[in-house]
Amino acid sequence: MNRGVRALLACAALSSLMLAAPGAQVRAEAMPSTIPQSHTTAPIETVGALFPPNSGGQHTCTATVLASPSQDLIITAAHCLNGTGAGWTFVPGYDKGNAPYGVWNVTAAYVRPLWQSQQSSLADIAILRLAKQKRAGHNVGIQQVTGGIRLAAEAAPGTVTTVTSYNAGSGDRPITCTQRQLRQDGYPMFECGGYVGGSSGSAFVTGTGQSARITGVIGGLHQGGCVDYVSYSSPFRLGVMFLFARAVLHHTGDNVVQAGGDGC
Repeated sequence: MNRGVRALLACAALSSLMLAAPGAQVRAEAMPSTIPQSHTTAPIETVGALFPPNSGGQHTCTATVLASPSQDLIITAAHCLNGTGAGWTFVPGYDKGNAPYGVWNVTAAYVRPLWQSQQSSLADIAILRLAKQKRAGHNVGIQQVTGGIRLAAEAAPGTVTTVTSYNAGSGDRPITCTQRQLRQDGYPMFECGGYVGGSSGSAFVTGTGQSARITGVIGGLHQGGCVDYVSYSSPFRLGVMFLFARAVLHHTGDNVVQAGGDGC
C-alpha cells in the first residue's frame, strides 16, 4: 500500500480534489487479535508532517529530524516524493493544525541510486535538506530547534521499536505504537494497527533518550505494506550511510523519480 502522497491524493480525487492520479487501495482485512492497535499521542518535537506543494493544507507523509553535523536533515520514504523537493514543507511537532516549531522549507532531496534506477523496495529511503531559519538573530538548522535522532543500521528481530506517525489529513495529532521488530524476506517489519495513508516515512526508533536510533522508515516492501497492521522498512545497511554522507556534505540533490505501483 502506498501510504504516502499518492494514497492521500486518491482519496482526495474521490472528493473532487483533483491533485494527482489515484494510488493503491488498502485491503479490507480483519486484524488478528494478537496485534495491538496504535493510539493517539502528544506531538514529539523530532517527528512531523510532510506537506507537498499545493496540498491545500493536507499532509501526506511523515518525517523525522536526523541528528547530523549539518543540523538540517530529515528522513522519510523515497516513494513519498517526486521531483527535487522544491515546494515541500515539514512541520515538526504538528499539532491539530498548529506548527509549534515552525514551518520548514525543503531545499534538496537525496535518494539512493538503486531507487533512481529501479524504484527498488530495498532503497525506499529519502533524506531531505531543510533551509535554515533566523531565530533570535541567528540562522539555525532544524536540529538546533527540535533536536534530532541518530541514524543506525537496521535492528535485529526482537528489538523493541516505537513508530510515531501522522496519518494523512489535516488538523490531527500523531499516532504511536511500541512493538518488537520482526523480519520478512529480509525486510524489517512492525505489526501494529492503524498505520494508513500518510504513515509512509515514519521512523522505526529503537531505544530512548540519548540512546534512541532510527533503524528504518515505513516503506520498502509494498511501499510500506498492504494492510494497516503490517508495516515494512527497506533494510538500513551501508547504502543508507552513504546516502546520509551525501546529504551531510550538501552534495547536489536528486530529481527523485516517481514511484511505480506497490504490488498489493
